[in-house]
Amino acid sequence: MPCAITDGYKQNNCPLPTPGAYQTFYIANFEEVVSWGGSGNLNEYDSITFDPGAGLYKFQVQRDSVIFREEKQEEENGAINYTQEITFKILDMGIEARNRVDDLNGVDVTVIMRSKADTFHIIGKDNGARMAVNVRSTESADLGHLVTIRAINQPSLAKHFFDTSVNTTLALLETYVVGS
Repeated sequence: MPCAITDGYKQNNCPLPTPGAYQTFYIANFEEVVSWGGSGNLNEYDSITFDPGAGLYKFQVQRDSVIFREEKQEEENGAINYTQEITFKILDMGIEARNRVDDLNGVDVTVIMRSKADTFHIIGKDNGARMAVNVRSTESADLGHLVTIRAINQPSLAKHFFDTSVNTTLALLETYVVGS
């Protein structure tokens, strides 16, 4: 962790980033990720090595329900911890939806999600993430599962995943999919 800033930043205001996230994201079992390949940019990765037979699980959820969020907490002793999370809605009360959500109970995972600004964020890369919230309801406005997967005590903002272009990155992620 740097003790001093090393560069400045200027916001590019043309065009402004698009808010929101896409409805498709990828989940890996944290323990099955062997390594991440660096892209040459600090805190950005362009490849993943998995245990044999392991890979990503593709989730497609309710459109416009995916929210990515990060928050920094500074401890009294000066330690810095980030909480990274993804919240989404599965608008389905069937057995398959129930079983996929239940599979997340107590499992350490890593999530790769794409924002509508075309950035791919890795949630729980350093210490894993877990399902922290699951609200299942038959009420009209809340129908289905509202799920939050949260990574706590992360050492920094979420790292990025990117390989040359958005389309190349999506194609690469699809090659890692072992279940959808």
